[in-house]
Amino acid sequence: MNHRLAVPLSSAILLTVAVGMASARSAGSDVPNLNVDSSCRQATAQTATACRNDEQTARKKLVEAWLDFNAPDKARCTSETKTDAVLSSYIVLLTCLQIGADALKIQLPK
Repeated sequence: MNHRLAVPLSSAILLTVAVGMASARSAGSDVPNLNVDSSCRQATAQTATACRNDEQTARKKLVEAWLDFNAPDKARCTSETKTDAVLSSYIVLLTCLQIGADALKIQLPK
């Protein structure tokens, strides 16, 4: 085995993996930042904490799946979510995007 090739090849593989991970992170960075405090503020202290935790979980799911959603749905759902303070919610945004994605899968009869 040519050991001179092994080191540069493994470095190239690591670089490729690192670039892929950075691209995935940057793709998720397009997820809008929402102020969910207004939608969680109306709850009691205990449920407000649960509300914020649920919102954080939904945001993480959005970051992971952001590239799976199409641009028109992202624009429409983000606009709708930012329009009303009550709707300022990652849960609402994620649900809107999931409904849009599911709607595209429906086969209408010809």
